[in-house]
Formats: sequence, structure tokens, C-alpha cells
Amino acid sequence: MIKLPITLLATLLVFSLFSGCRDKCQCRDLEDCIDGICVLKPNSYYINNQGIGGTNLYHGVAYGNSCVDTLVLDLNLSEPNPSYRYLLYANVPTFGVYNVSPDLVQKISDTEFIIGSVSPICYKSNLVYWYASSIHCKQYTDSVQMLIKFRQSDDPPNAGYIDSCRLTLFK
Repeated sequence: MIKLPITLLATLLVFSLFSGCRDKCQCRDLEDCIDGICVLKPNSYYINNQGIGGTNLYHGVAYGNSCVDTLVLDLNLSEPNPSYRYLLYANVPTFGVYNVSPDLVQKISDTEFIIGSVSPICYKSNLVYWYASSIHCKQYTDSVQMLIKFRQSDDPPNAGYIDSCRLTLFK
């Protein structure tokens, strides 16, 4: 009879020791629990609860722009496949967060380049969307400055830009 209470006491003691070792928070995929707080992993970001993991992420907000809000740029200039060197994520209604697949238009220097895309970056109506035709980027150690020029899908090929915005993306 004495063995049962000692065994039970020992089992409870072991469980109580291990329960204190569990994480005190429930984190999303791109987060780690550190001292009971969920912290983003390096080169990770969330837009509208959708996680983006990358190699060299920069993120920023285009305040006051009617087309884009938050953008995430992943620069991986050493990537051999040109399709993966410049990844630009935007939240586009009806599509959600996705890469608008910019291509290199012009390399000015190792830290300055122009990329562009014909993928929708925002919708103005069901049939008309804007795309970031020209994105002039200047890369610094901890940021990327951008000048984005937009075109509209229903404009003729030689039409000019319909809007533009400047923003800075940070690490």
C-alpha cells in the first residue's frame, strides 16, 4: 500500500517539472516563442495574417496611396534564376497576398535598379486594375527607397503613368 502513493507522488512530480518547460505562447509558423512572447523569425513578415518568409526581406507602408498599402520586397541578388531575385508581395483584393512578379528593367548600379510588373497590384473596378510598371529602387544597408509608377490595364500601350508614390521599406 505504501508503494502506490509514492509512485503516484513521483509521477506527479515528474509531470509538474515537464509542464513548466512548455512554451507559454502559441505562435504562428514564422514566429518563435521567446520568454512567453511570439517574436517574428528573421526575414519574415505577415500581411493580413499571411506569412511571408524570404532571404533578404524589406517591408513598408505606402501612406495615403489609393492603390497599395503594405509591400514586402525580398531581394536575393545572388539567385541564379532571375525570376527569384526580386519578389514583391502586395495584398491585392480577390487574390490576397501574392508576388506581383517584377522583372529587372534596368540595372543602374549594384545598389540601384528599376524593376517592373504587369501583374495586378490593385483593382479599381472588376475589369480595370493598376500595375507597378516602373519601380525605381535604391538599396541601402537597412532600407530600400522606392518610387513606384502605376499604369492602368485599359490604357493604350503608349499611355503615361496614372499615379505614383514614394515609400521606404525597412529590414
